[in-house]
Amino acid sequence: MDMQTFFSEITALCRNEQFLHSVMEKYHYDPEEYPNLKRLAGEMIPCLETEAGWQDREIQETFPGRDQSFLTVGITLGKGIDELQEKYLQNGFLTESYMIEVLSSELLLESYRAYTEWVVVHRNLHVARLHFLGGEISETSEQKISSLLRTFPCFCRSLHCRLPVMQRIV
Repeated sequence: MDMQTFFSEITALCRNEQFLHSVMEKYHYDPEEYPNLKRLAGEMIPCLETEAGWQDREIQETFPGRDQSFLTVGITLGKGIDELQEKYLQNGFLTESYMIEVLSSELLLESYRAYTEWVVVHRNLHVARLHFLGGEISETSEQKISSLLRTFPCFCRSLHCRLPVMQRIV
C-alpha cells in the first residue's frame, strides 16, 4: 500500500492566521514574533505538499479468550521538515528551529484528528483511543508494530516518535 497524500486541510493551517495565533498563545510567544512564525510556516508548506503523508495497516493480536484488531498508522510531515529545522539549528537560529518544532507538533496533533475523522468516513470504524509506541502498548504489540512500520515509506526518529496506533472497535 502506498503512502496516502497528507490531509490538505492540515497543510492549509500553515496559512491560517487563527491557527498561527493559537500556536503563538500556546507556546507563549510575544506578538512581535508573529511575522517570524508566519514566515517559517510558509517555508514548511512546500515540504508538506511534496512529502507529508500517512499509511495505515490492520494488525491482529490474540489475547487469552479474545482476538483484537488494530489499525496501525504512520503519519509523517516528511524529512524536508526535519531538514529545514536542522538547517536553522546548524546555523545557530535556535528560536526558528524551535518554532518549526512546535508548528510540526501542532500539525501532527491536527493530523491525528483528521485521520480519526477519515477512519469514520472511509472505514466505517470508530477510534476508541490512540496508543503511541513507548506508551501503554504490550511488548508483543510494540514488536509487531515496529516491524510493520519498517515497511512504511516514512521513518521515526527515536526521540520524536509520534506514531499513533488506532484501536479498532467492531
